Amino acid sequence: MQKIKAAVLRGPKQLNVETIEIDEPKEHEVLVDVYATGVCATDYHRYTGSQKVLLPIVLGHEGAGVVEAVGNQVTMVKPGDHVVLAANLYCGKCPACISGQPALCSKGPKTAFGGTQMDGTTRLHSGTEKINQFFAQSSFATKAVVPELAAIKVRDDASFDSICLLACCASTGIGAVLNTANVKAGESVAIFGCGGLGASAILATNAISAGKIIGVDIVQGKLDNVKPLGATHTINASKENPIERIKEITGGSGVDYALEFTGNTQVMEQAAGAVRPGGATIISGSPGPGSKFVVDCMSLVSGAKKIIGNRQGSSCPAVDIPRYVEMYMKGDLNLDALVTNRYKLDEIVEAFNAMEKGGTIRSIIKFEH
Repeated sequence: MQKIKAAVLRGPKQLNVETIEIDEPKEHEVLVDVYATGVCATDYHRYTGSQKVLLPIVLGHEGAGVVEAVGNQVTMVKPGDHVVLAANLYCGKCPACISGQPALCSKGPKTAFGGTQMDGTTRLHSGTEKINQFFAQSSFATKAVVPELAAIKVRDDASFDSICLLACCASTGIGAVLNTANVKAGESVAIFGCGGLGASAILATNAISAGKIIGVDIVQGKLDNVKPLGATHTINASKENPIERIKEITGGSGVDYALEFTGNTQVMEQAAGAVRPGGATIISGSPGPGSKFVVDCMSLVSGAKKIIGNRQGSSCPAVDIPRYVEMYMKGDLNLDALVTNRYKLDEIVEAFNAMEKGGTIRSIIKFEH
């Protein structure tokens, strides 16, 4: 057991850095010294209380750092390895995992929001008080214990400040392009929602030399942010009809792919209406259980269009995260451009406030070493 510093959430916006204890890793677990972690909207919604979470809890699910110790039977990493802590939890044993689709693991999501490790217990506590974990990671802390399958070894010369985003946000956006949609060079893409996910998708479309890359948002600052990332066109949907404008840009047909990253059902409808016959709409946002959006069935059928859900970029973390790191190091994915603010752990509330105000792509918490 060790003492660590962690941002403990005890109620809506009741977040303070405390000294707590972390247990040693158990079988198939890894203890990681955290160097950087992203600040994601998934954390923010739990911070504000707009989405429920078990309390008290240490949030954070986009960590990267150096392996300090390993538990029994760990074979994939060793002390000293640089790792990204994948938010895409998977057991490796269920039908989805065995069939090569770990993003669809039946156990992973239950663990992610269940407050524990994969074995149903937690490694964090304050004296006798149990502290819940987030995504079996809780990287808003100086150290984290994670499942072995979530500690993805990467090359040692990659900047933790940028590659930490590959734990969740960037991999979801990049994977939506490269895996879920499988966009080819020259094809046209519209990105609905130009925050961290959409910006990551734009990086990926630019990396594979897509044709027209159209960013759509209602916040002009976000549209301004994605122009340097590779967007060939931007549309402020608060000022003009995005479907009409996209068809104008594409000569009347619509885009090959429309990728939605907002979680807004009206935006999902717009995305579905913006694709050409034979095209596909990729839905990544999560508006909540029971949410629905309306599709023109005649257009869908007669146009042979597709609507596809995108869960965590359809990724296999052990394969895709190292691949994305290589693309980053070769200059094909400018992950550095996604990081607009850096904060210390005791400034984490400022990071959430910056997210609330908008105008940033992604903020990270950077730990001193």
